Amino acid sequence: MLGLLRGERAQLALKPQPGTADLAELVDHMAEIGLPVELTVEGTARPLPPGVELTVYRVVQEALTNALKHAAPTRAHVGLRYDDQSVRVIVRDAGRTDGSGGADANQSLTVLREALRLAFPDRPLPAATPAAALAPRQRRLVEVLSRSPNPWLIDGQDFGNVAMLVDEYGLPDSREALLAYLARLP
Repeated sequence: MLGLLRGERAQLALKPQPGTADLAELVDHMAEIGLPVELTVEGTARPLPPGVELTVYRVVQEALTNALKHAAPTRAHVGLRYDDQSVRVIVRDAGRTDGSGGADANQSLTVLREALRLAFPDRPLPAATPAAALAPRQRRLVEVLSRSPNPWLIDGQDFGNVAMLVDEYGLPDSREALLAYLARLP
């Protein structure tokens, strides 16, 4: 109570929010609790708007926490890539790929559903939409889905719910069909 009367609360409220400059401390903390993390920066680091700084920090924090919690990784990598217009955040982990540990089918579907929702906010695509008409974000997601067998498999078996979810957005409903769809790009 005396702290409030003395204005200590106001001083606490003025503490700066974390940003990219605090990522090294976050990486050190993750190593202390069992997840070794390598941090790399490409391009010329520069100050970002405060909201972007906080967002980058929170995205990395959440990704590393999820990796530690769900992927049972042995190590992780955080990369920041600066260019003239943007900063790209990359977080990768060397988690289990043998079916033990890691996200279950429901978690995988939730992540895929959210990725599709963000990439295709006006879902579904009109029938016979050519791949060339996809927005860049949509094309990147389709490329990832077509090149990686992991989203389509659970414990090494075809997982039909992924095909149904992808089909809901007007996309071809198999990895092979997505590859053929993208092959028609000019």
